[in-house]
This record gives sequence, C-alpha cells and structure tokens, in this order.
Amino acid sequence: MKLNCFHIRNFRRLKSVIVDLETDISIFVGANNSGKTSAAHALDMFVNGEKDKFSIYDFTSYCWAEINKIGDDPQRSISEELELPSISLDLWFEIGGSDLGRVLDLLPGLDWDGTTVGLRIQFQPKNTIELLTKFSEALSKVAKHSNPEKNYKPWPKNLVDFLGKNLSQEYEFSYYALDRSKFNDDFEQNPDYSPLPIAQDRSKSLVKSLIRVNTLHAQRYLSDQASNARAEDLSKCLSRFYKRNLEKREEDHEALSALFSSETQFNDHLKQVFNHTLKRLKILGYPGVLNPHLVIRSALNPSTIMSQDTRVHYSLDGTDTGLTLPDNYNGLGFKNLIYMVIELLDIQARWIDDEENRALLQLIIIEEPEAHLHAQLQQVFIRQILDILKVDGEDANYFSSQLAITTHSPHILYERGFKPIRYFRREGEAGTEQHSIALNLSKFYESEPMKDFLARYMKLTHCDLFFADAAILVEGTVEKILLPQMIEQCSSRLKSSYLSILEVGGAFAFRFRGLIEFLGIPALVITDLDSVEQKVAAGDGDDDDDTTDEEIEIQGSEEGEAIKKYKIGTVCLPDIHDAITSNQTLVKWMPRKVLVSDLLAASEKDTIQPPTDKTPSTIYVAYQKEIEVVWGKETARAVGRTLEETFALENAEWCQDEARSYLNLRFRKKPATIAELVLKIHKRVNSSGFNKTSFALGLLSESLDWKVPLYIENGIKWLEDLLAPEIEEQEEAEGVPVVPSEANNEKKPPLPVVEIIVGNINDSKTMSNS
Repeated sequence: MKLNCFHIRNFRRLKSVIVDLETDISIFVGANNSGKTSAAHALDMFVNGEKDKFSIYDFTSYCWAEINKIGDDPQRSISEELELPSISLDLWFEIGGSDLGRVLDLLPGLDWDGTTVGLRIQFQPKNTIELLTKFSEALSKVAKHSNPEKNYKPWPKNLVDFLGKNLSQEYEFSYYALDRSKFNDDFEQNPDYSPLPIAQDRSKSLVKSLIRVNTLHAQRYLSDQASNARAEDLSKCLSRFYKRNLEKREEDHEALSALFSSETQFNDHLKQVFNHTLKRLKILGYPGVLNPHLVIRSALNPSTIMSQDTRVHYSLDGTDTGLTLPDNYNGLGFKNLIYMVIELLDIQARWIDDEENRALLQLIIIEEPEAHLHAQLQQVFIRQILDILKVDGEDANYFSSQLAITTHSPHILYERGFKPIRYFRREGEAGTEQHSIALNLSKFYESEPMKDFLARYMKLTHCDLFFADAAILVEGTVEKILLPQMIEQCSSRLKSSYLSILEVGGAFAFRFRGLIEFLGIPALVITDLDSVEQKVAAGDGDDDDDTTDEEIEIQGSEEGEAIKKYKIGTVCLPDIHDAITSNQTLVKWMPRKVLVSDLLAASEKDTIQPPTDKTPSTIYVAYQKEIEVVWGKETARAVGRTLEETFALENAEWCQDEARSYLNLRFRKKPATIAELVLKIHKRVNSSGFNKTSFALGLLSESLDWKVPLYIENGIKWLEDLLAPEIEEQEEAEGVPVVPSEANNEKKPPLPVVEIIVGNINDSKTMSNS
C-alpha cells in the first residue's frame, strides 16, 4: 500500500492544498513560510490523533472572521444551525489485493473494484449548540465588567478568544470513509456528497492498522550536555557524589580490576547488539577509507559508573581494540548524520517489531536533514537513505515505507532531480488573505519541452530557485558578479529579500519561462540589446527546413500572421539602419521584436508580463535603451549594445581616469565627440583583448562612486517595489491600515507585524506557548 496524496483544509496557511506523493521519496520545498513544514505537521498530528496539540492558531486565518461572525449572535447561530469551521485531512491510498482485509471499512460498496480508497480525519466541534451555549453564558458573566471608555473587555472578547482556551474540550476527531467516484481528477469533492462516518470505536484502530507516521524533527543534537529542567536525573546527582568520594580511594586496585572486567564484558555485549546497525551505516559510504569507523564502547569507569553512560567512540586504526576517541572529538556534521541514521533505524525497528498491529504503511517525515551537514554529506544521506530503510524479505509484499523530506538544501535537490519535488507556493496579499498551494514538479517535468535542458542546467549550477522570493536571470558572468553590488547601491529594501541569481545567457533565458511561470515567482530578466547587421530579410512564411543557426525567426503577433525570418550578420552599433538583435530572449519572450529600432521604441508595458489566470508570475525584461551621455561640454543621446558598453557611456569621465586604466576602458587619445566615444568603446569591448571578467572584478575593488546602468537600476527598482514596497504612514480606512503600492498605485494591506505575548512567568505553559 502507498499513500497516493493527501488533502489538507483550513490548517494554518494551507486553506485547501492537495499534495501528491511519490511512491518512495517526496521532497517539500519552497520559500520561507510557504507551508511545507505545516503540511508535515498536519500529517503527524492527524494520523497520531494528537488533539491536544491543536490551537486556535492552527486554523487558517480565513476561518477566524467566520468563527467570530457565528459568535457575534450565538442564539441566532444556534437557531439557524450554523456550523463552525473545521480542519480536515484526506488520505488517499493506492492498495493491492493483499491490503483488502485492512481497508474493508473504507470500501464504498460491495461492488467496488478500484485501487484507490480514501479516509478523512476531521477536527470538528463535538456539539456546536453546546459550544455556543457555553460561550453565550461566558459572555453574560463578564458583561458587567466591560469598560468601553477604557476600551477594556474581559475574556472572552469573542468566540476565537473563547476557543483559544477551550479548543481541546470543544473539538474532537471524526473519521469518514471516502468514495473516489464522488471526487474529480484533482480529488476535489462533489458539492452534494456527504462521506460515510466511521464508528468511533473502530476509527483509531483502523488508522493505526493502515498508516504509521513518525517525524524526525530539525535541530537535532547527539547528546544533551546541559538541562535547565527543575527535576534532575538522580543518577547524575549520585555520579557526582561518587566521583568526589572516589578521589579518596585512588589506590583501590581491587575495585578498579573488577570494573575493568565488567567493562570488557559489556563492550562485547554492545558489539553484538550494534553490529547490524553499524554495518547498515557503512552503506552511506562515509567517513571513507582514510576516516575512522564507529565503535560503540562503554564508558564504565569509576568517575561515570553511577550514570551508566554509554558513548560513541571513533577508532583511529580501523579496529575495535585500537586507539579510540570520544564522539565530541569528531565533526558535528558526521555526528548528526550518524544520529539521524540511528534514529531512523530505530523508528524502522519499532515499526517492524510491532508484528501484531503493524501498520501497512510507514511514512517517515524528516525535517531539514541538512542541519549541520556539509554538501557532500547531504548528498550521501539522500542518495542512500532509501536503501537503509528498505523493507526486505517476505514483508516487502505486505508492508512498505515512504519518505517525505522538508528542506532548504539545493544539494539535496541536485541529487534527486525534479520529479520528487513538491513546491509550496505562497499566494494572496499580505494579511489574512495569504495562503499556499502545492505544485507537483514531476507533472511540470512531463509536459515541459525544455525539461532536459532545465534538468541538466540545475545539475550543473544550483537549485536555490525553489527557495527564493524572486529570480533574477542575468546575461553572463559580469552581471552575476556585479549584481549584488548594484543591488546594494540601488535598493536598501531589496537586500532583505531572498533572491536567486541565475546566469543563463541572453540566448537561453527564455528557456526558463515555463519553470518561472509554473513556480509563480516574480522574475527580473537582465539581458543585452545584442545588435547585429541584417544580412537577408526574408518573410514569405513558408515552413521550409533550411533554417540554420544563423537565422532568427519570429511569429507574427496577429493570429495567422506569417513567420518572419532574419539572417544574423556581424556585430554592429545599435544605430545602424535595419540592425536586428541576436538575443533570443527579446525575440521569443519579451518584447517579441527583432528590429533594434522597434526594441528601443518599446514601452515599459511591452517588457512586463503581468499575472494571468495560468500563473501569478510577474516578469520584467530589462535591456539597454537610449540614455543621455555627457562628455566634456557635449550632451547627446546614445545606446550601448552590452552591459560593458552601457557602463562606459554612463560613467564616461569616471572610466577615463588614469587610476582606473586596469578596467581597460580608458583611451590614450581622448575622443573629441560623443559619437567618437561611442565607436571607440564599442570597438574596445568587442575586441579580443578585452577581458569581461577582469573588468567585473576590477569594479568590485573600486569604491561605490560609479553609476549603475540605468536599465539595470530600473529593473532593480521594479523588483524592489514588487517585493518590498515602501510603507508610508496614512490614515486607516474602516479600521484596516493600508499601504499604497508604487508599482500599480493600488492600496494593499500592511506587512505582517510580529507580536510578542508575555505571560505569567510562573506559568510554564503560558511561556512555552508565547
């Protein structure tokens, strides 16, 4: 049996999210606060029936207004039989013939012949009428204590406030069998369908027989050196007492001899117990030939005997009896790797040992395994973990394991590729309208024509695109080197955003269009005008096969308009008559023009792709436009073909300073006119002697007194307004503060505010919840 997918409703920012799972391993990724950890927590809390872990803050913010609306007039809500919001989890299992005995309670009828069964676990009110009655009584008791003049209203202020203290007493889990035929292809329920309830006395045992969920949480440590708990382990206290008194008996060799014999026998016992586990660890292929292997050894010595402590040691010569070091003398990353594997093996062993009540499926959730692991260890872990947890023998016919991993590690994605990725995308505006959806990258991969290129590119570079607030696609190495410096100069607010800068080249940026739109993140494309002479301008629209790499095609903007073909010539200045661009991004993406004159005349609207029904992405393509160049007493308009040319024109006097000759943009004979300056810069930048990387590195060593090229500055400012709009003080409208957006002049809700709640310092529960 396998878990095909699950559907979460009204849990935190997951208003209604369906997450598809791979049969072996699924990887949850996304920007910060996108909901991937919430999805993992929902599985754990629902399947394990942990009702007491739920709080009012686990309801999606959409529900709070609905809850309070019902509580505004409890008596009317009772008479109208209004239902309070609930949180639910649908589990859809793919089963085989051997699983039928366990899923009889989930079959919709005796004539059922499918392979998919569904189970709904719903966290809902025990009795809505009784709940509202209790709330109404609580309001009546404190009504006389309200003081509108001081804006004081005692608890409960509203129904959300009431449930904040009484949720676990008023809500419970209910279980339902789901009929797959009553759901569409996306597992959305038909409006008129009511699922069949499962008897409470059968429900929990049914869930336990089907699926077991275990979570390996983040922030793991190999040992807990210090504890701030009020109660202290008695053995530690006795150990210190024994150690202090042992100093008076250092010559008691009879006692030391007895301890040595016990330690030797105990080490033999530990070797037998952990022998299988340590062999499984070797599958990881780490630490390798030149690194120590593991030995489990007792620390049974006079100073620690009372604590009965057992430690991990590292053998330096590869034997069990040679020189060893305690675990704290090895790297934190390797210790964390060992800890995770042993914990996972222990989880697996507990599942297998439960022979009478073993669940058919074990789902293990691992939160951020990259913590304290360097890149190579992350890849080793994700590469070998399935082999370590493999179900062997006859059990493999009846029982199975699946893994779900939440991560921010591009190295883990590098190792596994596109198919297991489930991307959590944030949607909605700031405030209570925020929510997330989950996207299946394997479906994108199957339908994307550029899938092989994208997969190879991500393998060769990085995968941090899946964790970014926005993407910046740049022309080449120079832009990638200089862009962080340019952002620092142009945008103070953008520095706090998580940006993924991808070096894609002007000819290939358009190949990322499908992925950017699928992920739904904003993107800034910084590319070059790349003007070239036009050899031949054809346009008969025939679909012939004589297209070469030197030809560029563009489909007409009107439906049915013929394809025009242009043959690329040599590099030229942009102001040459009938010059065209060789940049595929400008031709195939935006603004979809070939003639340089058309590109220079294009409006900002032509270079911005707004959100559509298919994608929330907003994309802006920035390239060189005409600028005013000042040279001596002359001022004229000109345009550069590339970043280097544009930089030299906008920083003309600055580049001619003798101290900056290493940039290779200075001329011994000063150009007499701006036209001569433009021509000389063009020839210099396109000559074989000009090193673009040296130019970029040279700029990094300079102070920040040079100008960022205007087209790049405009792109950065556009992205800044989109991601981090400036907040201005203004009057509140209807009690809701709003923020004007510079990008579209619309009013938007404010950015979220962090509220710190301080409770009674003696109330440990209050402080832990705060």
